[in-house]
Amino acid sequence: MLRPRVGFAVDPTDLIVTVRYIGAIGGDHIVPAVLKGFAAVERAWDYDCIFDLSRHDGLVEIRDNDALARGWLNLTGGRDAGRRTAVVSNDPLIDARLPLIQPMFPFRTLMTFASVEAARGWLLASRTEEARGVSAA
Repeated sequence: MLRPRVGFAVDPTDLIVTVRYIGAIGGDHIVPAVLKGFAAVERAWDYDCIFDLSRHDGLVEIRDNDALARGWLNLTGGRDAGRRTAVVSNDPLIDARLPLIQPMFPFRTLMTFASVEAARGWLLASRTEEARGVSAA
C-alpha cells in the first residue's frame, strides 16, 4: 500500500512544477500541502504545472479545488496568465469535472492527459510555440 502524500518537484530549467497526489489522501491534506509547496517557489506564476493523479486513491472534491484556486489566486495575483496546467489521470471523472474546474483558474489553460510524458510534451511544445509567437492551444 502506498504511503499517502503529496509530492512536489520543481524544474527551474523548463519552468514546470510537478505535483503528485499519492495514495489515499484527501483534499483536506492536499490543498495546504500544494499551497505550501508553491509558496516556496520563487515566481511560481511563471511555471506551468503537471498534477499527476495517476497514483491517487483519494477524493478531491469541488470545494477542495475551489480552496486551491482561491489560495493560488492569493499567491499569484493573476500573474500566471497564459500558463498551463496538465492533469494526468486515467479516471474519466477527472475529464468530466474539468469544465467545472477550468473557470476556477481563469488565467490558465487546463487539459487532461493519460501520461506524465504526454503532459510534459504539451507543456514544452506550448513554451516553444510561445517563444516563436505561435498559439499552442
